[in-house]
Amino acid sequence: MRNATVLVAFSLFACASPEASPTPGASAPAPVEEVKNPLVKLRHALLARHPEDLPTREQLERYDGAPELLRQIGTTDEDLVVRARALDLVGMYDTPETVGLLLGVAKDAAVPAKLRAAALLGLQRTDLAAHAEVRALYAELARGPDARLAIEAAAVIGRTPSLSAERAAIEADAAVAPQIKQRLVAP
Repeated sequence: MRNATVLVAFSLFACASPEASPTPGASAPAPVEEVKNPLVKLRHALLARHPEDLPTREQLERYDGAPELLRQIGTTDEDLVVRARALDLVGMYDTPETVGLLLGVAKDAAVPAKLRAAALLGLQRTDLAAHAEVRALYAELARGPDARLAIEAAAVIGRTPSLSAERAAIEADAAVAPQIKQRLVAP
């Protein structure tokens, strides 16, 4: 038993020694260069495995020009999931450029529903009381033919106190499906 312990200890020491290399003549791996492009770094952060792992507002502040970068990724990235996450997060920056971008994406029927829903989530992060056009869009989409967008819009209306007038109008509208009205109930 003691011989086995000494053998294991010697093996560990030999493996840890700098001269010990699995291949003669092999060198240590080259150091990985730090990515300096903020667009690439931010895009990488948006590739998180789970939505809960996405950057917070405080973490986004580490990127120079985060709102502009998020708008750029949200409109040009090839990966639909990355674009959707960028559109959702850019709503944290309640600027006219951001609201205009998100309204444009949410209204454009040619845009995939996933991106339109992400734009609705981004718009939810803005000051809804200050944006009448955004409130009208939520009410319009909650009554619209696209079930995915109607459900998302109704859910936002249901959990947002500043949209109580829109909520009452949709509840009174007989043309709105019961499944959509169920989403008006705040969680």
